[in-house]
Amino acid sequence: MNNFIDDKSKNPSQANQSSRTVLQQKPKPRWGLFGFLIILAIQGFLIYQVLGNKSQISESQTQLKFLTEEITANLSTQEKRLKSVNTALLNEKRRIGETQQELQQTKSATEEANRQIRTQQKQSKRQQQESVKKLDAMISRKADDQELSALKSSSKTQFGTVNANVESNRTELEKNKRTIEGANRDIMDVRSTLTQQIARNKEELKMLRLKGERNFFEFDITKRQKFVSVGGIKFRLTRTKWKKGRYSVKMVVDDRTIERRHKFVNEPVQFLVGPTKLRYELVVNEVPEKDRIIGYLSVPKDKVLASERRN
Repeated sequence: MNNFIDDKSKNPSQANQSSRTVLQQKPKPRWGLFGFLIILAIQGFLIYQVLGNKSQISESQTQLKFLTEEITANLSTQEKRLKSVNTALLNEKRRIGETQQELQQTKSATEEANRQIRTQQKQSKRQQQESVKKLDAMISRKADDQELSALKSSSKTQFGTVNANVESNRTELEKNKRTIEGANRDIMDVRSTLTQQIARNKEELKMLRLKGERNFFEFDITKRQKFVSVGGIKFRLTRTKWKKGRYSVKMVVDDRTIERRHKFVNEPVQFLVGPTKLRYELVVNEVPEKDRIIGYLSVPKDKVLASERRN
């Protein structure tokens, strides 16, 4: 009974403290630690994925940059080729225009000769009519046989001379026509031969070198430079029209300064050198920019044989 009363008389705070001590002695749950580790692992995985994607993106950007540079280079090469083709077409168009002009001049000369022949024929016809009128007048006056015979002989002589002149002019016209046609064929043959013997690019120049007939000296000259020696010949660029593919140069040949103006790209410029008159050939393949030309100089390889061929 006293014990019970003693228990009842204990302080409630002491009872609460004893119950809290009992609760603290129970095992604590560890789920919070596990959750923290799981979150940490997820974050590490996400960071790894992000770094891996960043590396792939960087590689893709590098490859894209290389592809862009390669495409740009290809486009630049294609533009240069297109420019070269356009320049060659302009050159051919100009040459065709010159040929048409020559043919037009020939046609004009032929028409002029035909007009002269028609004029001579009209004059001859008038002379014949006048002679016939004179004969009729003399017959009507009962001229004597001697005077009539002399007049007939004079008329025949005049008619023969006029006809001979007409026939001579016609023969000369036909001869000139054949000469002009032959000259046109020779011009076309020479133009075709020269076109086959020049190189428009590095590959064609390599093919010409393989033939072994001539020496080729390449050059890259700007207007800022003074006279530049190429294959024993001094050159100086004086002017360019790079958008039209045209240029002008000065050359020192046998102590003489000569100039070639308004030449086109891939147009052979020939000149003779030395006492044996060796044929040198200048070809500009490209006017890549203002005040700059790129091309080569073609020189006979065996100068003695080249001289003998000319002789």
